[in-house]
Amino acid sequence: MYERHGDIDTPLYNRWRLMKHRCKAHPAYTKREVCEEWRTNYLVFKEWALTNGYSEGLTLDRIDNYGGYSPTNCRWLSLSDNASRPRKVSEEDKEDILELLTKGVTQQVIADTYNVSQATISRFKLEGR
Repeated sequence: MYERHGDIDTPLYNRWRLMKHRCKAHPAYTKREVCEEWRTNYLVFKEWALTNGYSEGLTLDRIDNYGGYSPTNCRWLSLSDNASRPRKVSEEDKEDILELLTKGVTQQVIADTYNVSQATISRFKLEGR
């Protein structure tokens, strides 16, 4: 049964939703699963996020980029700390980012989800016109 939480329009809920979508729909990420407790229950993810330093200016980072999303492999980083970690954006991710932009998802949420800078998102937006 679904639980009502009132967070549907919040940045944290959008990060949770996009994290799950990314691992389910993108070939580059299908081997990077979301742990069962996070995948099936937003409130469990929210509790972990709030007790592990989440704030709106931080991004969800996988400690091991080849591992999945779980409490033992994730942390919150500032955008500048996360930007210092090298990350190449695949063509699949670029297409998905452009699609999310057309659906009205904010550049901040997309940047946080894909672990890239907002400048990267802006560049893709300009290239995609």
